[in-house]
Amino acid sequence: MSILHGASLPAFGDRICRLLVVSDTDRLDARLAEDLRDYDLDVLAFTTLADALLVLEGEGEAAGTVSGGAVMSILICAIDSIAQASANIRQTLSVAQARAGLFVLGGRRADGATSSAARPVVVNDVLPMPFDYEEILQRLRWHLEHKAIEQRATLAEALLTCITEALMMTDRNDRIVWVNDRFTELTGYQPREVAGKRPKFMRSSQNAPDFLDEMWQTLKRCGAWRGEIWNRRKDGGVYAEWLTVSALRGPNGITEGYLTLFTDITARKIREEHLKHQALHDHLTGLPNRVLLEDRFELAVASAQRNQSHVALLFIDLDGFKDANDRFGHAVGDQLLVELGARLRAAMRANDTVARFGGDEFVCLLCDVASEDDVQRIADKLLLICSTPFAIEGKTVEVSASMGIGFHPVDGKDFETLLAHADASMYRAKADGKNGHCRISDREQ
Repeated sequence: MSILHGASLPAFGDRICRLLVVSDTDRLDARLAEDLRDYDLDVLAFTTLADALLVLEGEGEAAGTVSGGAVMSILICAIDSIAQASANIRQTLSVAQARAGLFVLGGRRADGATSSAARPVVVNDVLPMPFDYEEILQRLRWHLEHKAIEQRATLAEALLTCITEALMMTDRNDRIVWVNDRFTELTGYQPREVAGKRPKFMRSSQNAPDFLDEMWQTLKRCGAWRGEIWNRRKDGGVYAEWLTVSALRGPNGITEGYLTLFTDITARKIREEHLKHQALHDHLTGLPNRVLLEDRFELAVASAQRNQSHVALLFIDLDGFKDANDRFGHAVGDQLLVELGARLRAAMRANDTVARFGGDEFVCLLCDVASEDDVQRIADKLLLICSTPFAIEGKTVEVSASMGIGFHPVDGKDFETLLAHADASMYRAKADGKNGHCRISDREQ
């Protein structure tokens, strides 16, 4: 299915073609140069075939080929001049044809020599002599157009070969008609396994349900779409890719197919998720940090307003943690924080959040609570969890906790106000003897 076999890019500045005119007719070269000025073309005039051969030989020595590399040369010469040339000249022209595609356009008089007399040179196109100028001009234009198409095809093939991304071409019905080797390397599918299929068979269920519909709407409206998408390899593995789809339109503007270019970005997505997690979570316990807690608070308030319920913050500060650190060491202290975070998380409902603010401070976000009494019962439960001894590295470590309660919206409508209220209530609990919880009333503030 793949037709790419490698190609080299033509050098910038190369001429598309060159005419070597061997003629003594009235300024044939000048007329051709004028009428073919719209083409990337050099026209060289010679009085003898031997003179033209010197140019071909000289360029061949410089470029390593007889006829000068990627430039197509067309030799316009009477057949009898070729036939009457020496065997060495004819052999050189034959080598030029074989190595670099020298095209020989010959003229033959009605009673002149036949093309076979020019052996071993192949006369590619034969015109009657004297040359009919309009006919030779028409023939040359055809060859120049053909060369231009061939060069564009070579350039396109070379560019496709240079592209390191996976490529896939589909028809107007979105059925796969062509893929490159990188596609097979990335997906695991051979060209014959995907030919005629629609690409959606590779799509992963991780994409949003309406994702493909939105992509096609954009593609039909704008002619192109780019973004992230999740696909599935032949072995079942899911990967993320950056995808660019472009409509291929014909001269009439009608979409004839689609060209898709994509690359695997799974490693980048993993790095991004890791960095995002680090930015939103405590590095020691893995619990959400203050930034993520505030974001979840906003969601909780919106949910509470819909459900006509309440939100509460519990500000927890450990009692005796510094003494435990000094007695057992910081490694034990860190492990205590990790285990306490896990205990708190296990005791909370799925929609609640336990966050660590640093040190020995934790904040619990309670969502959709019915009343302050419910919050009091949860606070009692968490205090018991905090005061239950920890077994760490063969040692028994005991701490307790002081807890402050902020009840939304009575104690604060925004996050900062409610958090400050819970923090102040926690300090009141410490002042009252620790290992307890407190909610400062409006009269006490």
